[in-house]
Amino acid sequence: MIVCHEYKFIFVKTRKTAGTSIETALSSLCGPSDVITSLSSEDEAARTQLGLRGMQNIHVPMMRYSISDIATLATLKRKRFHNHSPSSELRRYLGQKMYSKYFVFCVERNPYDRAVSQYFFKNRKFSEKPPMPEFFETLSTPSMSNWDVYAQNNQIVVDKVLRYENLEHELNEVGNFLGIKIDISSIHAKSHTRTDRRNYWEVIDSESRQIIEARCANEINYFGYQWGNS
Repeated sequence: MIVCHEYKFIFVKTRKTAGTSIETALSSLCGPSDVITSLSSEDEAARTQLGLRGMQNIHVPMMRYSISDIATLATLKRKRFHNHSPSSELRRYLGQKMYSKYFVFCVERNPYDRAVSQYFFKNRKFSEKPPMPEFFETLSTPSMSNWDVYAQNNQIVVDKVLRYENLEHELNEVGNFLGIKIDISSIHAKSHTRTDRRNYWEVIDSESRQIIEARCANEINYFGYQWGNS
């Protein structure tokens, strides 16, 4: 997740949608007062190697604490923005004025294709991967669906949801709108973890498909994703 004050945008990071690559590229636009949440140690090292800013300003301003938030200070743990902070949380902790003034965007991906990517990423260290239905059954709906990251009370609360399937073009549109350049062509974070490059409909069995459609029903219905369409 990134909050850039100079260019007045907030990037809300969804899962398995090239978010780390986009975050890395957007870090080049950030100054010392901007919010940049942490990446994995491997991706953070890659960002540092590029000479870009890393994690900074991740603590929620104390002025935004609720009474229940203040109670957490008893454990000496301050509230933090994190990698996949949902838009509802950002609106609360950044303040409605900033949230409504800044351009807020994220990326969504075909849930079937995203699920395959997640399967290979989560099991990348195993030479023998678990059966796909067994794997998906162990996941919660929030870990499979991005819907609640950019929606609240079943209403989308970001300014734009970019489509992963048309990402380069849509990033260019956002860049033109903000007066910036967002180039991820040379950044391929986590792209090496999917070893099976077949189309998702050739990989996903019927039982797994049912699980995905149940867990990701909101985005499938809203964006009109259909089985067999890339």
